Amino acid sequence: MFVDTIVVCTATAFIILVSGVYSPALVKVGTLTPDAAATLTSDAVAATLGSWTAIPMAIVIFVLAFSSIIAAATYSEVSMTFISERPAWRWLPRLVSVVSTGLGALASLTVVWNTVDITMAVMTLTNLVALIWLARWGVGALRDWDAQRAAGRAAPLFNGVGNPYLPADLPGDVWTGERTRPDRGGTAPPTTSFPQRPRPAASPPPRQGADA
Repeated sequence: MFVDTIVVCTATAFIILVSGVYSPALVKVGTLTPDAAATLTSDAVAATLGSWTAIPMAIVIFVLAFSSIIAAATYSEVSMTFISERPAWRWLPRLVSVVSTGLGALASLTVVWNTVDITMAVMTLTNLVALIWLARWGVGALRDWDAQRAAGRAAPLFNGVGNPYLPADLPGDVWTGERTRPDRGGTAPPTTSFPQRPRPAASPPPRQGADA
């Protein structure tokens, strides 16, 4: 995401600005319309390197667009598993991806960009709400790491069960205990013990058969 957002987008913007195919004056007089944004990058490269770059640029843009579609569909499908593990739910993001790709190819560029702006705003607000709700967990994990470092532990290990810095125990069996890792010298790092939260006592299994 860093390479795509920072490196690729920044390089594209510099190419367009340096080539001279875009300027606010052209937009003001109506020579450059919003629909020209679809070919602005290709026009900028062609104006600098020559018309032979049309086919290579088309291939590059196709690869970047295709990979972006696949990445977004994959993110959506993985996220759906947190809502439901039923296989039928995985078809929803696939269907939305196919329909969105078709509509984006047929709709006008102005409609596409406006739709993208709205959906990105909704996604950003959703992520902000999730980050605020999960902030106490992140702060707790950071405090746990700081406490272990202050105690002299060179390689802190995270424990999600009975951890006093977390709001509650983490579900599942991924973070249920410390996993020792040998240091470079071959010795295991010191462990950090937390007072375990009380757990309900397991009921005895039913007796089979009659008492002797």
